[in-house]
Amino acid sequence: MWFQDGDCHVHLYAEGRSKRGPSFRIHDAGIDAVAWDMINTVHLGSQRRKTRGSPSKPCELKRTLGTEERLELFIAAPEDSSREEAFRWHLTTRNFLAWMTKKPLVGRALGGALIDLLHRMQILRPNADNTGDLISYTKELGYMDFTHCPEYALGLLRFAEHYQIKSVWTDAFAHCVGMADILHSSPEISVSADLVRLSGSC
Repeated sequence: MWFQDGDCHVHLYAEGRSKRGPSFRIHDAGIDAVAWDMINTVHLGSQRRKTRGSPSKPCELKRTLGTEERLELFIAAPEDSSREEAFRWHLTTRNFLAWMTKKPLVGRALGGALIDLLHRMQILRPNADNTGDLISYTKELGYMDFTHCPEYALGLLRFAEHYQIKSVWTDAFAHCVGMADILHSSPEISVSADLVRLSGSC
């Protein structure tokens, strides 16, 4: 997630907490479209009592002047996170930026990545049609092209079952039934006991 002509640096830590450079470089236009509401939401949340899973310090967004003007966005993992939780937090931050810039997702399994991404979108964009926006993204990126693709069918089935999205679940399930003989070969099958049982019943 590094655009050479990007003018927004994204850091996966709170400002002043590390000497590492930015992890991502994206375009200011993408931030302008989404992040101001995101920053305001996190700032408001930081004024309330902290709970587990909330960042210990709000996102920070500042504009740096120099030879080139750029934004610096600092997004830290929750302070009480374990190593695994921090990794998952940062991975979802990266996938949130991927959604913003229409780039592919990364993660151990598509279903889990989509579940975590929609959860983050709901936190950072509480008044938006996040489900509709994410489904549109999955269609645009080809994740809903299920034919001969058990990873996509299983991933979207898990995602749709988690959030009870009937239309997506029905389509993904029908394709899983049609691909029952090859579902076991997909790495997506190992992340959910329910899907293992499903593959045996198809």
